[in-house]
Amino acid sequence: MPCPWRRPMYELKKLSRVYPKGRGKVAALSGVDLEIPDGEFITVQGLTGHGKTTFLQMLGALDRPTSGKIIFNGKDLGAMPESQLVDVRAQNFG
Repeated sequence: MPCPWRRPMYELKKLSRVYPKGRGKVAALSGVDLEIPDGEFITVQGLTGHGKTTFLQMLGALDRPTSGKIIFNGKDLGAMPESQLVDVRAQNFG
């Protein structure tokens, strides 16, 4: 449940990432909804090949969703051009 007094640092809305594989597709993430408040710590765990790296790359603005939204500090990362993402990464992730 979101904290009413802390705005979310991240809001993920129906986040999905699909990669081509041969003649088919692989869904690394499918319909993820999540809010991470500013100052909150989370862990990501799971089996090999189940989307952990994809999830973290999207949080770090290194990959884009196939569908859905990643809102970081009120800004939709998926809607930004690459030039803006470079600035977001430099200013926020080092």
